[in-house]
Parts: sequence; C-alpha cells; structure tokens
Amino acid sequence: MARTQISALPHGVHKFTDHLDDDGINPDSLQIMVTIPLQSDELTADFAGTSSQVKGGINYPLSFTQSATYACVRCLMDQYVPNNNGYFRPITVIAQEGTIVNPSPPAPCLGHLPQLYLTACQREKLAAMSALWPSERWSSFVF
Repeated sequence: MARTQISALPHGVHKFTDHLDDDGINPDSLQIMVTIPLQSDELTADFAGTSSQVKGGINYPLSFTQSATYACVRCLMDQYVPNNNGYFRPITVIAQEGTIVNPSPPAPCLGHLPQLYLTACQREKLAAMSALWPSERWSSFVF
C-alpha cells in the first residue's frame, strides 16, 4: 500500500533548503537541505548539503531525522495506509554523519528538550514537505 502511494507522488528530483537562525551559541545560520529523487515506488530523502553539527544543543540524532521524514511522507499518504513495517520499508533516509541531522558523539542533542526538538523537527519536515508537495497544498498544515 505504501509503495502504491509513493509511486503516485510526482516523479523527478525534488529539492528544498531551509534555514535555522542559529544554534544559540554561534550566530551563523544553519542549513537543512534535502533532495528526494523519485522515480518509482521507493523514496530516498538525502540530506547532503546540511550544515555540520554545532556546539549548541540543536543537533538531532539520525533516529529523529528518520522519524521526521517518515512523518512527512505519511502526511502525503491516504489515511488508510497502515503504520507498520511495510510502510517504512520503501523509505530511505541518508544523512551524513557529523551534520546537524546526524551528529557524531559527543555532540549536544536536543532530544531532552521538547520545544527545541519540535522547532528543528518542524524545519526538517518543512524541507521534506516542500521538496515533495507544492506549498499551496500544505501551507495550512501545522507541524
């Protein structure tokens, strides 16, 4: 069922870049970039080009990146597609180690800070949703 839903998404290479203002320590903005090449019934979200991990507690582990990606793709599917292992199987997440979406230890992560997690996770979802779905169709969603 998930593969059928993914194959119905617009084929092509979808890209989007979003920015976080800073990490709370360094004033430089941070980039979340996602590329989603879509040609079949499988989906790969590649976060190449995303900023390197930072000293501030705004990095988030690969499991968070995967979770945000799965949630984003789930928003694009019919509500009757079951949330089981079959749903996750056709989705691949690539996130280079040492980035804000897959930091290397001992990078500070925001898993223990729900509000920061929601902010960063929302930005990642925004990037993935924007890459896959024209903004006029989802701009009213609240992540």
